[in-house]
Amino acid sequence: MTMRKHLAQMDMTAGDAKIYMSYMENVQREIRELRVILESIEAKNKERVWLKNQSSGDLDDTKLIEGLTGDHNIYKLRGEQDPEMGFQQKPKKMYFVFDLSASMFRFNNHDRRLERSMEVALMIMESFRNFEHKFAYSIIGHSGDSPNLEFVKEGRYPKTEKDVFKVISQMSAHSQYCLSGDNTLSATSMAMREIVKDDADDYIVVVLSDANIGQYNIKPEDLGRSKSL
Repeated sequence: MTMRKHLAQMDMTAGDAKIYMSYMENVQREIRELRVILESIEAKNKERVWLKNQSSGDLDDTKLIEGLTGDHNIYKLRGEQDPEMGFQQKPKKMYFVFDLSASMFRFNNHDRRLERSMEVALMIMESFRNFEHKFAYSIIGHSGDSPNLEFVKEGRYPKTEKDVFKVISQMSAHSQYCLSGDNTLSATSMAMREIVKDDADDYIVVVLSDANIGQYNIKPEDLGRSKSL
């Protein structure tokens, strides 16, 4: 009965839930650890401090001399301090660019490369939930079909377990049915150009690829200058 109730809450079939939980079990520790880090960042941003030099509130015992000399601003109040110069004012933009080429599906039985990529995608979506105002992320795929396959758009994030499962299912299915070929370089270049179009606190592009860069004649310096390609 408990499992049936949980499935009803998730709005997923037993088969879907089994696949989802198999991914979750492998990354749940990492999700907890990452959320602790994100929560600490959030807490620091909202930290309440003593605001001094106030005209009312609790007496500030470090201002006794000033009080004796007639200063009225000798009180302190609990409140949220204005962000310090340099503190994050806008979200950090993050693009996670996943390799969903045919080879990811073809060699998955050999080293679980596609399954492990889906676990990473799940970890990202679950970890950043409710922190999107500080970390605006997108999940993009690349394959022989295209260098820019949008699965999670900034501002349109999965809200439920069913939503998350739908994303990773679509990503996995694309790898199974896409054309052969590689777009690692094009995907990297496109992501680096697109991410800086809007103002942000920082820009981070993470690219996953199983490309044999030697076979495709991709050199490290090509990736280094990919923004201008």
